[in-house]
Amino acid sequence: MERINLNVISVSKPVKLRKRGKKFRKNFCSQVRSCSKWYLKYAREPNALLNLLKWAGLMDETNKSVRRVLLPTVTALFILVTLDSIVISVLGAIENPEYQLLDLHMSNYIFGLSTWIVLIQRKKFVSTLLRMHHEIRPYVEKKATDTFTYLISFLPFISTVMFVCTKDRAGITAFLAYGYPVTTPHIQILVVLFKSIIYNILYPIFPNLIIFLLCMLCHRVSRQIRDLTSEVSKFSPEEFSISKQTAVVNYKRKIDEFLGILQKVFSLPSFLLCAANFISCCTHVGWFVWIYTNNEDWAMEISYIFIFINSTASLLAFLWTAGGLPLDMEALVNEFCKKLQCRLIHRGKADEIDLGKGLNEEPSFVLSGCGIVYFRRSTILSLIASIITYTLLLLNTVHHGA
Repeated sequence: MERINLNVISVSKPVKLRKRGKKFRKNFCSQVRSCSKWYLKYAREPNALLNLLKWAGLMDETNKSVRRVLLPTVTALFILVTLDSIVISVLGAIENPEYQLLDLHMSNYIFGLSTWIVLIQRKKFVSTLLRMHHEIRPYVEKKATDTFTYLISFLPFISTVMFVCTKDRAGITAFLAYGYPVTTPHIQILVVLFKSIIYNILYPIFPNLIIFLLCMLCHRVSRQIRDLTSEVSKFSPEEFSISKQTAVVNYKRKIDEFLGILQKVFSLPSFLLCAANFISCCTHVGWFVWIYTNNEDWAMEISYIFIFINSTASLLAFLWTAGGLPLDMEALVNEFCKKLQCRLIHRGKADEIDLGKGLNEEPSFVLSGCGIVYFRRSTILSLIASIITYTLLLLNTVHHGA
């Protein structure tokens, strides 16, 4: 466990931090511009995830000449993929009612494009958020981050391989080719590979990378809160003086400021990504049941099982890490108040400033998606029940439509 040196934060810091917080809330954009070079001081070897964000244009530190080329290119690609998915979904639903579930899954590309557009508009805020996070706890797990980034980027292509190996490759090719029958096997493989690859970039690779970034930020802040709680628990009542209490409160205020910006930046994207993964879970459970009862195609079964596992793992990982923030924050406040109570009993003085009262009155931070969905660990059971319920409703609708 990394030890936090509370002596580094002096008693005079509260005024400075309060002024800084007020200045930040008053003129956020001005502060963003003043710290635009943080990435250059970030580390000697930035991890793969941050490199992807930088070169994709989602960070303000991206080279202007590169941004002028890459950002419009990627945006145009995502728009074309979304329009293409809408067209083939409408045509497929008209020709075959069985494609209704898959048509619902195609809406995930709209969610992916919307998330991309929102993050482009907030790229300066993303840079500020990552800089502040680096100040709170510098990144050290480069190998682990790189490994997960590469896995997220390449594992979805397993479903692409399965689509190529399926018995109904001609039907899938016709669906992707706007109903036009393709009989040449080589052309079928090229069409399936090309469209599956560009589709996978928009969903699920891009959403998974953003969710991984969110999980990484939430996890590291949770670790920092737990380390701070551990440091508070180690103090004896005599050692837990006003200066130590003030240092803890100031450190917590810095974390609260970071969490507030995290909420502002990722409120809408987190809602969109969770909605996309929820729809994906429901549709692929229903699609797998439909295939399992009507067809024996092992390649399609493996493909849909894999996509379902991907969506479920993404949802659960985010709910678990984001839901841990309020629990860790409550543990810190409780430990702080307990230590203050022990100090009061031990010293028998009631004239000290009660910093614990202010902490206890503050509501615990809970990350939310647009104030509609609140990400707590208790939401996981509700999520499972919702997936089962909506899957049954979808299957019932498809059977009646067929």
